[in-house]
Amino acid sequence: MTKELVMWHGGRDLESNYKNDIAPKGKWDHGPGLYLSTSYLRAVQYSKGGGRTYQVTIEEGTFINEVNIPIDKVLGFISSTVPASKRKDVLGYVHDNMKRLNKTDSINADTFLNILLNEDAVKKTKAPQLSSFLVENGVDFSRSNNYGGSLEDIIVVFNKSKIKKVKWVPAKEVALDDYDLKIEFKENPNTKMKMK
Repeated sequence: MTKELVMWHGGRDLESNYKNDIAPKGKWDHGPGLYLSTSYLRAVQYSKGGGRTYQVTIEEGTFINEVNIPIDKVLGFISSTVPASKRKDVLGYVHDNMKRLNKTDSINADTFLNILLNEDAVKKTKAPQLSSFLVENGVDFSRSNNYGGSLEDIIVVFNKSKIKKVKWVPAKEVALDDYDLKIEFKENPNTKMKMK
């Protein structure tokens, strides 16, 4: 059976455009993707000004910290996407990380993303290329626990094919138990086990 997780999102027109490239607005601390939260109140905060709160169901996948990206692919991405003025610094941090960990063939995807974000090395116009690069190398999501020092957890979805359902939920239909969700992938009894 497929395992799924339900989380909150606050925004606009998500039911019609969640498969499109997500153009980040403002600061994107955890990379370009669809930001989901365990907190209904956080979704409400982001839905202000004409937005809605959505429950988003995602299928189980691979988190960024579980993936190592081959160095030749990392170098190709840097040369094709990172501005020339930032390449030397990014390459230096990649090299330092690999040397410290005594690795010669790959770098952890989470570490590489953090280097890019910390160095502001990917322009927002290149966000779709970064998201695609992560997905092509096996990354579906990233996760941040205790986001902003609160009990809230967030997941950033890079692989949009993992989004299985988007449902607008009016405030009057939100159960008290759903205000703070848990990150726990549960089996969906409505899906059949795939044959090998």
